[in-house]
Amino acid sequence: MFKILVLFAALYILLIPAFYWLLTWISKRDGDDARWYLRLFGAFFFSLIVAVVIMLLVFVFFGSVTIAQSVLGFEIDGGMLFYIIVVVIAYAFLFDNMIALIAAYLFRTSLFIVTAMAIIRFIIFYMIGIFFELSQQTNTMLAIVLIGLFLIMDILEFREKKKES
Repeated sequence: MFKILVLFAALYILLIPAFYWLLTWISKRDGDDARWYLRLFGAFFFSLIVAVVIMLLVFVFFGSVTIAQSVLGFEIDGGMLFYIIVVVIAYAFLFDNMIALIAAYLFRTSLFIVTAMAIIRFIIFYMIGIFFELSQQTNTMLAIVLIGLFLIMDILEFREKKKES
């Protein structure tokens, strides 16, 4: 708990001068001569918001590592899980839509598209696990969990399209 508070305090203290400088620069650029205590209050406020958001992201990352290790039984350290997350996010943003368009063009029926995408995603996520030299059990479980997440996103997207039309 003490390490978390020290990390938060260090982050907060480092952000205050940066935001004070930013607010001073914006004030001078706009020709508005805001009082120093207003800029200081704004710096305290914005630094608090940014520090809380960064700490929440840190908690999410370490929480996901803890959940992956304890609940799912993965034997993955934090660094490897971070790289796997980066690769999966890169796949989701770069290639998933292109593969879905190709599957939609080939199959034209939503059930076949969902099935084809699940099989393709399983193969891709399994290959990502092989690349990171995960065990077969961890690799299969990771691929199934990621397929489930992507399936939930597909269902929500389908519902949204159905509401619009």
